[in-house]
Amino acid sequence: MRAHVLAGKYGNIFSLQLGNLTFVIVNGFQLVKEVLVHQGEYFLGRPQIPLIYEIFGPFGLVTSNGHSWKQQRRFALSTLRNFGLGKRSLEERIQEESRYLTDAIEEEKGQPFDPHFKINNAVSNIICSITFGDRFEYHDSHFQKLLRLIDETLYLQGTIWSQLYDSFPTIMKWIPGPHHTIFKNWEKLKCFVCEMVAKHKEDWNPSEPRDFIDCYLKEIAKVREQRTKSRMTGTVLIPNLTSVLFDKNEWETPHTFNPKHFLEDGQFKKKETFLPFSAGKRGCLGEPLARIELFLFFTVLLQKFTFQAPKDMKLSLKFRTGITLSPQPYKICALSR
Repeated sequence: MRAHVLAGKYGNIFSLQLGNLTFVIVNGFQLVKEVLVHQGEYFLGRPQIPLIYEIFGPFGLVTSNGHSWKQQRRFALSTLRNFGLGKRSLEERIQEESRYLTDAIEEEKGQPFDPHFKINNAVSNIICSITFGDRFEYHDSHFQKLLRLIDETLYLQGTIWSQLYDSFPTIMKWIPGPHHTIFKNWEKLKCFVCEMVAKHKEDWNPSEPRDFIDCYLKEIAKVREQRTKSRMTGTVLIPNLTSVLFDKNEWETPHTFNPKHFLEDGQFKKKETFLPFSAGKRGCLGEPLARIELFLFFTVLLQKFTFQAPKDMKLSLKFRTGITLSPQPYKICALSR
């Protein structure tokens, strides 16, 4: 049952017991803001969700806790800034990638095509250029396969199979199902990253870091690795961001596409209740990058093409649920202006 249905029945704060995990769901803008911003210091920790912990352990930006997490986030923020986050140089990099994207779309010659992986490739290339120091061609079959692995994995991690694993991990380890595909896919993705790290080590110069990996190698050589064990909490708090984005008390027409939500007297108005990247100290690290990418890619695509549905096809706003919400597979025509 969806969270907003339960909120309508039990109120904006309610708890769920799934296997050995207890969840408290917080709905609505005011409560979510209270939890993430005003009381943020009390909700910095991350629990040991079985499936996620099996893949990443207590490490990384998302799953680490305490001093380890603070170090990781501080390092990531400073390194991303050094490589252009929030600077003009990064805008130029995105503009260059947008030209590759428009070239790839023009190759379709106005015929129906699914834009998902072309756009995915473009967005991923910005991250790759910062992390690996290089981008990947749209016809690179190996990279396309990796993008499809990520897409499949994000979808599977939002399905009932993932939820069953988190609730009954000991049993689900022995039961066949799509949840095993999640682990296989992550291993393949880890192998890809390990290959990139190995290549960096071959010609690594600590005094001239080229990208995020080089900086991380330098950090590892300078600081002794500290491992902080994360602790499983009695309760997992989930701020329901979807309830904020569809909050009828905050949006005039929450379930209808309405640009007026962001306009006042014909001018753009920033809405505090627009929280697609979460908020507070655990807010999405890549929000500034995502915002500028959205603006530049969207602008260039609208300048270059007229988009329309294929003949006799009606586009739908139905979505596919995974870790994030994404459009159902579709095709569209891009006509050069």
